[in-house]
Amino acid sequence: MILSDFGKIVEREWHESFALGREFVPIRKPKSISSFIAGFKSRTTNKIDDLIDEMELPIKNFNRNNKFWQSNYHDHIICNEKAYQNIKTYIINNPAKWNDDKFH
Repeated sequence: MILSDFGKIVEREWHESFALGREFVPIRKPKSISSFIAGFKSRTTNKIDDLIDEMELPIKNFNRNNKFWQSNYHDHIICNEKAYQNIKTYIINNPAKWNDDKFH
């Protein structure tokens, strides 16, 4: 996969979120994975907006009305190895099916 500039920001923020010895100390520790993800998405969106401004791109900044992240997703807890393998297979094989997608 070749990442766009936006994708590179997301990748960098994701890795920094888990870096050991990180100097950033959150004001409050996330209480759940969903609050962790919300904070990650917020930080990432802000950095992407900064890039849009810096490069003077003809793109509106992202906000509640102009979303960068998909808003209607469903979290799923993987309960066993079979469920993990099914999801892993789906993720690996899904990009090959994009050209067949009627919305692509």
